[in-house]
Amino acid sequence: MLLLIDGKEKGFSMLFKYRCFSMFNEIKEQKLLSFLFFLIFCSSVYPQLTIRDEIPDSILNKSYREITNLLVKSSGDSIKKILYSNALLEKSKKEHNKLEKAKAYRLMSFNYMDSLSYRIAYLDSSITASKNSTDKNYPAITYLNLAAVYKRQGDSDKTLQSYLKAIEYCEKFDNQRLYYSTQNNIALLKRTIGEDEQAAEIFRKVLSYQETIRKRDKYANKSYLFSILNFANTLRSLKMYDSVSFYNKKGILLSREENIRIYNFFVLNEGINLYYKGRYYEALDSIKKATPYVANDKKRIEEFLISGYFYQAKIYKEISKEEKFLEYLNKIDSLFEKGRYPTITYQKCYKELVRFYRENGTKNKELIYIKKLLKIDSTLTKNFKSISRQITDDYDTPNLLKAKEELINELREEDHKKKSTSIILIVIICIVLLVSLSVYLRNRKYKRRYKELIKANQPNNQLEGRKNIRRESFSRDIGISKEVIDSILLQLQEFEDNHDYLSTKVTVGYVAKKFKTNSRYISKIVNVYKQKSFTVYINELRINFITEKLKENQKLRNYTLSAIGKEIGFNNAESFSKAFYKINGIYPSYFIKKIQNENEK
Repeated sequence: MLLLIDGKEKGFSMLFKYRCFSMFNEIKEQKLLSFLFFLIFCSSVYPQLTIRDEIPDSILNKSYREITNLLVKSSGDSIKKILYSNALLEKSKKEHNKLEKAKAYRLMSFNYMDSLSYRIAYLDSSITASKNSTDKNYPAITYLNLAAVYKRQGDSDKTLQSYLKAIEYCEKFDNQRLYYSTQNNIALLKRTIGEDEQAAEIFRKVLSYQETIRKRDKYANKSYLFSILNFANTLRSLKMYDSVSFYNKKGILLSREENIRIYNFFVLNEGINLYYKGRYYEALDSIKKATPYVANDKKRIEEFLISGYFYQAKIYKEISKEEKFLEYLNKIDSLFEKGRYPTITYQKCYKELVRFYRENGTKNKELIYIKKLLKIDSTLTKNFKSISRQITDDYDTPNLLKAKEELINELREEDHKKKSTSIILIVIICIVLLVSLSVYLRNRKYKRRYKELIKANQPNNQLEGRKNIRRESFSRDIGISKEVIDSILLQLQEFEDNHDYLSTKVTVGYVAKKFKTNSRYISKIVNVYKQKSFTVYINELRINFITEKLKENQKLRNYTLSAIGKEIGFNNAESFSKAFYKINGIYPSYFIKKIQNENEK
């Protein structure tokens, strides 16, 4: 693995020296004369490359974001792209900013899209610079770029290893966007080794995630559309042709609105799907319309173009147009001759050519294509075994172990929930039992009090039972003369006999005024001779009175509690109920209901 190292070299000098070294490795087995010619060529070019070694301070003094924006705007100017990416690199080195250096190395790699070894060197340098980074995107995004380069090289092992490293960093920093982007690429790898069902399952998860973010992230729409496209392809491998049409049509509608470039890929894809449905002329029409756009697409995906040519050939074979059949297979052959990486579609192409020339007895042509087919078979078999083993060992097995741990944790959590539920249930049962017991004891108490009240006859004379009290002793204790005490007690007796306590106006002041005495005397005499406060004394008189009346008067029992309370001087139902309970030990509602129930029996 090659790394770009920090040093005094700047700009194009460093790049040029590395390029020479790289190219020397590539031609080391060629003749020395060729290499000398290369050196002569380099010597003529080198002065031009070093013209702009020194980057102006006017650029270096700008912020990283400003230089990056200039780089983005210069996408069509390769000289400016190299200038601005070098500026980012030099600025980050001077300022010892490792993260910005990692970003700069990564951006530098895009200047050399046709030099894979050079791209790898820059991406490796970016990874090294961001090794201890805590940034959410680095080095995860760089590993994704590196995987794409290795995929172009046909190195399946390093492609998968780069994806797995990207996933490792995505999980470490909870980078959902890059995580699902990487999963999408792993699903594509699984397709290459025939694991279409597993690939479809991954695509479903990726689409589910992208569906949630595409409304708030406009940049996610392109990825979402390509995921639909890849998912549709996978479903076609599983012979789910109607589902393929559903997703192709969905992609066509969305791409018309959001990304017209991808539109032609969906048209091509549906054309291929129509071939499998036996609708050859409709299929041919769609494929022929889409293929030129795919061929001219700047960022075209090679496999789609090859598929477009291959299925046109297949359709022409079905409709007996032999020349057209061979024309499109030869187009695929010419692409492979340009050094394209072997794929399953190339393999299918050469199988068709071998079969055709064998049937026509053209042995020399058959032999040519057999050799090409064997070369592709060898490469695909090697990669198939390698990537199949690696996906199992490095991706599937860890994922299964992770799933196992998650399942164990879920089971533990469920067990904990069950225990918690059991405890809660036991607590609820205990509470219910306690409440039931409380209700039972209360009802038992109410029944007992009810019986006592029904049997009891309240005395009309509230002074009965107090005749033995020695008034003389009290007169000295409370500081009121015997004559005053006797007078007040006599008036209280009349007050009780006349039921004057039923008036809502009754207060200690009201009674004192009526008795032509003062409130202090009334309070003291009631406290001593009745042995209760004036308020309790009045409430007892009222409650004892109404208790007896309720026993006797059926009509009264039909009144509301508020109406009954007002009949005996209470202002509202609440104060009446509280006084009734405090004196009788049960509520008036219970007392009335019990009487009515017993009368009904």
